[in-house]
Amino acid sequence: MWAARHLYAQGRIAQRFYSTAKPHITMFTGTDCQLCEEAREVLASVATPFSLSLYNIRDDAAPNAAYWRRKYQYDIPVLHVRWEEPADAYDVGSEIGRHRFTQKAIEQALAKRSCRETSH
Repeated sequence: MWAARHLYAQGRIAQRFYSTAKPHITMFTGTDCQLCEEAREVLASVATPFSLSLYNIRDDAAPNAAYWRRKYQYDIPVLHVRWEEPADAYDVGSEIGRHRFTQKAIEQALAKRSCRETSH
């Protein structure tokens, strides 16, 4: 089932289509963030299919920027994952990592949900 949903793409909202069966990762990032660049490289190596949106917390034009900046200004990058459609503009799912993470850790976080869904 495909549904139109809003994704954050480099701090701006873009209308995209993605499968709700595939996990969606939101990465909270910032400008000139070396850890964020490293995180993108790790995400590129993950074998599990997922959709990704980047949210620049330092972009004042981004929706809810003040909220996310207050929450994560000292913690980027931060990864959240969700499998369902978002309930509202603040629904980015569960946090799965901050600062540094490995390919294995991300794949394990994505596998936990996949196992629960296939066991029902």
